[in-house]
Amino acid sequence: MTEKDQSSGDVGRPTFYSKKMKQTAIWLTEEMIEWLKKQPGTMSEVLRNLIEDAMKKHP
Repeated sequence: MTEKDQSSGDVGRPTFYSKKMKQTAIWLTEEMIEWLKKQPGTMSEVLRNLIEDAMKKHP
């Protein structure tokens, strides 16, 4: 089932950062998954924050 995008009225997933997001898959070790689960927020939020921080350091 799809959700209505609150910002534009389009059908699909809600946007984050005022941009549409694309779902992707990555391969992680069990240790990495366990570490992510222990962090505050969802695993996706933690990964997005880590990537944003890295992008700021290495544009």
